[in-house]
Amino acid sequence: LPQHQPQQQQQLQQPQQPQQPQLQQVQQQHQLLQQPWQDTTKEAVEQLRSELGRDTCIVCILGGTDFHSADSEALVKAVALKLGGASASKAKFLTRGMTGVQETFAEHCGDGSRVWNLVPNGHSSGYSRGIDINVGADMEERKTIFGLLGDVYITVEGGLSVSQEAKAAFERGAVVVPLMRTGEASSGMFDFPPGALQKPAFCVEEQWSLLASRDASVEASAAAVAAIVASCVAEFTAKEPRTPPPPPSSVSLPSAAPP
Repeated sequence: LPQHQPQQQQQLQQPQQPQQPQLQQVQQQHQLLQQPWQDTTKEAVEQLRSELGRDTCIVCILGGTDFHSADSEALVKAVALKLGGASASKAKFLTRGMTGVQETFAEHCGDGSRVWNLVPNGHSSGYSRGIDINVGADMEERKTIFGLLGDVYITVEGGLSVSQEAKAAFERGAVVVPLMRTGEASSGMFDFPPGALQKPAFCVEEQWSLLASRDASVEASAAAVAAIVASCVAEFTAKEPRTPPPPPSSVSLPSAAPP
């Protein structure tokens, strides 16, 4: 994987706003992230997992680069506000530095100190909150690494790419929390994994039904997501520290697929 080259930065979006003082302190504490990455995807995943904390529950955010459902943006903001609280303090949140769902989540998740944005070498997210991590030779490799790191994947709307990433995560044993009420991939379209739409054993039926109900308030659905993630955090952090799974022999995530 190429080394981080700050002098060749190419913005994915507009240059990010000046960071808040507390975020500058956080970045200073993670100087290791500016060092060259290892030569293989597996080693990059292991290094990231070690830096994030092997006893940390990693929650990845998946969704489209635009909002289509009427209340999707409000839902993402509400979920981010709840997850950014102390109840999820043992979790860290990952995005791929994309616009839409991921950016909205990052901008509203607490002070951003527990949000990490994976971006390819030579790029930045352009977010005003969160910690950018340069990893992967290109967007496809970054996507593969993102798909191997998470313990939990929250999905909102999305197209074929979101469906593929959710399927890969679900098949390796990660928990997928689909906000089904937002439609598109998260409701089962684009070959979204059917099993990921079924209630996990640890989840309360009422909470899971609120992910699908369009009659429920935004606040109620967001609270359900937060409760489900809190259960995941409690379960995962109670286990022995984990090592990341090895990359699959073949990863089928076509770069041409829309978000």
